[in-house]
Amino acid sequence: METTVKERLIKYLKNRKVGQNKFERMAGISNGYISHLKTSPSIDILMKILDAAPDLNQTWLLTGEGEMLLPQKESTATITDNSTSVAGNSNQVNATSTLDKALDEIAAQRRLVEKAQEQIDRLITLLEQQHQ
Repeated sequence: METTVKERLIKYLKNRKVGQNKFERMAGISNGYISHLKTSPSIDILMKILDAAPDLNQTWLLTGEGEMLLPQKESTATITDNSTSVAGNSNQVNATSTLDKALDEIAAQRRLVEKAQEQIDRLITLLEQQHQ
């Protein structure tokens, strides 16, 4: 079992058949960052990683709990005559509900990141207290 964020991220990249250097470029993080990762990444770097890997389960990456990949969601678009729809090929697709669901999911993911950062900060404080 992978015990560190670095090990889990490398496992994810192997699963997706993406090299570390390529992924670092895709995520906009420095070359060699993954190889030199010793602790959990900062929130900024974590957000870049998750943006570059939208199917990566953030909870699994940070804690090892759950599944590596997020469940694939079925299309949430519905055919409707709603006024907030996008027309095309004589069909109308409701974009509002899809956008609302996506925004809710982003908000939930951000809350998880914030909670993880709080836990990291508490651990750092405890370690600093023990070191004194």
